[in-house]
Amino acid sequence: MKKILIIATHPDDEVIGCGEKILSCIRDKIPFKIIIVTSSTPDKSEIYSSETSEIRETESKNMIIFAGGNSKNLIFLKSGKNSLLKKE
Repeated sequence: MKKILIIATHPDDEVIGCGEKILSCIRDKIPFKIIIVTSSTPDKSEIYSSETSEIRETESKNMIIFAGGNSKNLIFLKSGKNSLLKKE
């Protein structure tokens, strides 16, 4: 059985880059997951507040539901702006 994994950096990147694939998975009942790495919350910036991040996550969930899918297909890692670049 075919399964699809879509990885997006920010909310809405999944639609911009893979919108047609998401729709075809929903239409053809192909199992898929979307991992969204960050929620656009740059450190120490009020431009992308936690409220804005929640709005963008809700928009991604609403997009999946509107297209006929299930918001359980979305996984939000909520990594910070530079957390993937930090050395331990």
